Amino acid sequence: MERLGQEYLVAQPGQRVETGVTESFPRSFSVPLEFKLYDLQAKGSSMRPASPANSPFIVAGNEEVEFSVKVEFTPSPLAKLLMCLGTPITIVYSLEGYGRRAAELDLEKTIITEAGKFLYTVSLKAIPNNTAPTMTPGLYQIAAVARIGGTIGKCPSGIWGHGYVDQALLEVYAAGEES
Repeated sequence: MERLGQEYLVAQPGQRVETGVTESFPRSFSVPLEFKLYDLQAKGSSMRPASPANSPFIVAGNEEVEFSVKVEFTPSPLAKLLMCLGTPITIVYSLEGYGRRAAELDLEKTIITEAGKFLYTVSLKAIPNNTAPTMTPGLYQIAAVARIGGTIGKCPSGIWGHGYVDQALLEVYAAGEES
């Protein structure tokens, strides 16, 4: 059957209707983006802790604390493209204080991916007395909540992944209590 020099595409038994001139008919873009979130840390920087036996997880209110977590992507074709495009990685460090005086707060850090790089450490430095709200003396449980994606350059993009890791602990004491 011919019409103006063109052939009609007729589905053959066992073939989908779109088979014919082309075989490139994707129904979805469902390549997974896989990543691991691990090694959540919260450490103080003082060389003079309240006691020599104290760990870097017990800090003064005026001491700089570094929060960090590792984000590692499986190098799939989609991950390679997203790393190259400069995809945002946003980590929200959620701190939940134990006790009625300890505050609850979120500290956020966003970094941008780089071509060919699949392992990132997302770090944020803060001083407990300078956070909003202020980290009052007490014990804090820390979680890192990840969001992969968002606006890439001038182009809005969907969120490609979510994740979390928790169970880091940090104690904050009032500055000046050191011996």
